[in-house]
Amino acid sequence: MTSSDQLVHLHFPKLGVKGAYVQLDQSLGDLPAYAGYPIGAQALLGQALAAAALLHANVKGRSRISVQLQSRSALRLLYGECSEEGGLRGLAQLTEGSDAPALDQLGASAVLAITLESRSEQNRSGTRYQGLVPITSARLDQALEHYFATSEQLPTVLVLAADGSRARGLLLQKMPLDEHPDAALLDPDGWNRTSMLIGTLGPNELLEADRGTILRRLFHEETLQLVDGLQLRFACTCSRERVESMFRSLGREEAMAALAESGLASVRCEFCDRDYRFDRIDLEAVFHPLTQPGSTVTQ
Repeated sequence: MTSSDQLVHLHFPKLGVKGAYVQLDQSLGDLPAYAGYPIGAQALLGQALAAAALLHANVKGRSRISVQLQSRSALRLLYGECSEEGGLRGLAQLTEGSDAPALDQLGASAVLAITLESRSEQNRSGTRYQGLVPITSARLDQALEHYFATSEQLPTVLVLAADGSRARGLLLQKMPLDEHPDAALLDPDGWNRTSMLIGTLGPNELLEADRGTILRRLFHEETLQLVDGLQLRFACTCSRERVESMFRSLGREEAMAALAESGLASVRCEFCDRDYRFDRIDLEAVFHPLTQPGSTVTQ
């Protein structure tokens, strides 16, 4: 990971507006499948990962947030996730030989899901919140704005951009008055002004210009505070223990049936391409832990 892969918090203390800027470079290159996706899928996956990081800017504690899109079109699944440590992972599932279409071409069955999973010392199993909205826009940032307007009732403007090697995102939100100690002193036109300014920022400029140039152009007349946030990197949460848990949930009979003619059951992680291999002794050990496993993880 390079230091450029990061999330930066934005705060306008006189306006009652907050936001975030995200930049991804090395993180995308480290995703095993990213370079192999068609250009449209690359752009959407990069935007989904940038969006997950931006949405995590307002989340506190041990948590992870994901942006997931499902449809019955050529783009079956789009998934981007960000954890509290700044770990990113994501994938796209396409019909063979296809690229991802514009979102407004996904069909009536397409749905966007924003999922927050949080954990604490008191609740280690965690809690899960999910918001679902239909796709009514051609762009992912527009669809996310619709999500905030309908599910969160939180005025939000968002611009996302990505290509085959980089992704950028800029988000602004109007803070609820009860979150500001001096609400009566705020500029009443602050939100209208900043949201109109970000509306002049197109995806191409967001992708090509550096953060300083963008923020100066948009907000040079405003008091803006920047606070470093997450350092971002590709990180998968798969493990051999999780695969073993999956086999236990299947039951011994079905798990043993997974052994191929070679005598190995192979489970490959779609996020990091890691291959977990289990022979018969390994699978017996899953159901009888005193048995010593003998296989290894290959990459």
